[in-house]
Amino acid sequence: LVFLCNPNNPAGSLIPPQVLYPFLEFCEAEGVFAVVDESFLLFHPRWRELTSGTATAASRRLLVLQSLTKFFAIPGLRLGCGIAHPETISLLARFHPPWQVNGLAQAAALAALQDEGYAFRSRHLVEEERSRLAAALSALPGIRVYPSEACYLLIELASPLSAPFVAERLAQRGIMVRDCSNFAFLDERFIRVAVKGRRENELLVRELAGLLAGVFKT
Repeated sequence: LVFLCNPNNPAGSLIPPQVLYPFLEFCEAEGVFAVVDESFLLFHPRWRELTSGTATAASRRLLVLQSLTKFFAIPGLRLGCGIAHPETISLLARFHPPWQVNGLAQAAALAALQDEGYAFRSRHLVEEERSRLAAALSALPGIRVYPSEACYLLIELASPLSAPFVAERLAQRGIMVRDCSNFAFLDERFIRVAVKGRRENELLVRELAGLLAGVFKT
């Protein structure tokens, strides 16, 4: 069993189809079940081209996970879906508990999926604001911003900064960022920030700049 996250969390990098598809074919040939987590892929303008969901038609050892909760901002409903070969779905259905998704959540999901205007605006906003936010953060001292194609940015902090320190100070200002020190292969130098609207992004940059100014005094 192998799990892949596309785009990666917390880095936001994508596995190119020319790399991912041969790997999935290898898994199928070798009898390895693959799960591809695409929880944040719906934010990408070309998600239809990038999704591994189309590969499930030919593979019984592939499950693709997508999240409606994140893209449509409805966390209380905890909605998502799994895409797989019909035989795989039948097998997984044997282990599903009854009453998985209530009626209100189902109605909300159907309404959300039909709102193409919201989807277009959300993807456009993320793509535009991500580049602006990355540029503004990169201009700050002690900050390294990693390239991302998701709705968040991974930031590496220079010494003497630490993720717990920065996260706590920003929280005191009403801004929540993700301390990534508990992610595998990362440490307390890394935080993840969400790409939001122009006003929220500018507030993040302003508060972070003020915090860093007190640390990296010239």
